[in-house]
Amino acid sequence: MRKFTTDTLVVATHNRGKLVELNELLSPYVKHLKCAADYQLSAPAETGHTFRENALIKARYVAERTDLPALADDSGLSIPILGGKPGIYSADWMLGPKGAEGAFEMIKEMIQAIPFNEPISASFHAAMVLYWPDGRYEITEAVCPGYISYPPRGQNGHGYDPIFVPRGSQKTFAEMTLAEKQQFSHRGKALRSLISMCFDPDSSYQTPDDQDRIELPQTLNDDDSLYDRDDRHWDEDHPEDQDE
Repeated sequence: MRKFTTDTLVVATHNRGKLVELNELLSPYVKHLKCAADYQLSAPAETGHTFRENALIKARYVAERTDLPALADDSGLSIPILGGKPGIYSADWMLGPKGAEGAFEMIKEMIQAIPFNEPISASFHAAMVLYWPDGRYEITEAVCPGYISYPPRGQNGHGYDPIFVPRGSQKTFAEMTLAEKQQFSHRGKALRSLISMCFDPDSSYQTPDDQDRIELPQTLNDDDSLYDRDDRHWDEDHPEDQDE
């Protein structure tokens, strides 16, 4: 297990809202929290087959281009009666002209087309990676179980927050304050585990010896197949950062 010992951490996002959420937990340990926008970085194509792989692709890409430790997450909504969809494609479902509203409508129509019993079980999944420029990294994962609720409710948060109610609450994520959401959030859970592993100097957390390591190509060049400037890019409204 490796500890974070530098002043600056770069988050693989252009979403300032996500940066605020992360800073709530990281501020005691990180002096300067930056994001991809601060370094004019575009995004690598997310070619992984799991949340872990996509989070690692993003973290490695940022660390290699900034020569600084990078933090990245990949997360999404899984609905069992839809075969786990949208899953790792949660962000892609929001790429249509109607954005989040269109994704909500599509999910509702898919659910109504098959027999179901309420509540409609669902869960948010998150993988979080801290990646160093020398290739070392640590990964944590977390799940937030809950159910789907229509009509969408709440004005806070982003992504699928207005239609997801976490287990143990009557509110959607979008109806919660940031402090309330952090108690349930899959991203918050994954980040707290990573803080215990790598940021908290007083923690005795040990990485499991059998933790799987993920192999990626040795380099991610701008013309590499893992990178496509025209396919996906980070901006303030990019749905990649709106998966929850």
